[in-house]
Amino acid sequence: MFGLEKRKDKRFRFDLEKELQDPERRQEIISLADLRIASSRKALGQAVGKAPSGKPKDTDQHGILIQGYEALKTTVRKVAMESR
Repeated sequence: MFGLEKRKDKRFRFDLEKELQDPERRQEIISLADLRIASSRKALGQAVGKAPSGKPKDTDQHGILIQGYEALKTTVRKVAMESR
């Protein structure tokens, strides 16, 4: 009947979780995120220096990108801790 079948005991894992089981790949993702954060911060600094007044739209976009990459790094580290 519906819902009475035997349930699988395996936990669902996202593709990223499976990929992060490899320590080399995990470190590669973190270093790539670091590089992109650095380039976004550099571009952000240049955009702020050129802005006559107010806040240009590019600064918001770079800020969002930086937050996203920081969140990715945090997620990668948490998945690494769970896999141990």
